[in-house]
Amino acid sequence: MASKDKFLGVSGRSRFLQKLADKMKDGMSHIDAGNEILKEESPGPPFDIERRREINDVIYRTSDAAKIVGRYVKPEIWEVKSLDVWGNQEDGYEVNNEHNAGKIEIPAMLDNAGLVKLLKKEGFLKETVTVKQVEIESPGEGFIEIREKKTGEPIYFLYGPS
Repeated sequence: MASKDKFLGVSGRSRFLQKLADKMKDGMSHIDAGNEILKEESPGPPFDIERRREINDVIYRTSDAAKIVGRYVKPEIWEVKSLDVWGNQEDGYEVNNEHNAGKIEIPAMLDNAGLVKLLKKEGFLKETVTVKQVEIESPGEGFIEIREKKTGEPIYFLYGPS
């Protein structure tokens, strides 16, 4: 990764991760912390898009950031709602009703494969389900929709803190 760092460099990346951790200790989300650091280091718009991409890469995709986020951000409790769905693959589906199916603790920085694994572990999905068989969409903060990929039929809605 260090050879790819155009702006941060190896020591800059370490300083950035330390600043990120410090802000997260104070209760700030990793997204807000990263944006605040970016503003502090590059005051005034517009932000350099390449620099923003690199910083986002550090925040979201490096194992260091995942460790920091995992250390300072507590998992969040999400409500799982099973769905009463009407419709079909050709005409589309409509959610008629939602039912409480339970709650699940979702750690920070969890990707789609991790979410499917967690839902299987907690008994919401069959053990045979793979990440390739479902679509996971989060159109807004605090909401996740899980659909069967082949048909598009909604399976679960997950509601979390927004």
